[in-house]
Amino acid sequence: MHRPLCPARPQASRKRLCSRPRSVGAGMNNDNWLEALRGLLVRFSHLGIGADVAAMTVCELWGLYCYLRRLAEG
Repeated sequence: MHRPLCPARPQASRKRLCSRPRSVGAGMNNDNWLEALRGLLVRFSHLGIGADVAAMTVCELWGLYCYLRRLAEG
């Protein structure tokens, strides 16, 4: 069974589908990536995602963060 990768459910051996930002490093905690997500949501507000964020789980937010980061990196 495949489990989704998210910071709320750490696993001993896992591939990173979304690497952490280089400026933050490997010690990124929940507050840092959530703040980064907030900034990305503001930057990409034209996508209309903001209204759905309140109903998302932590894993879904992590996936959204990874997606928006990829958009931001070009």
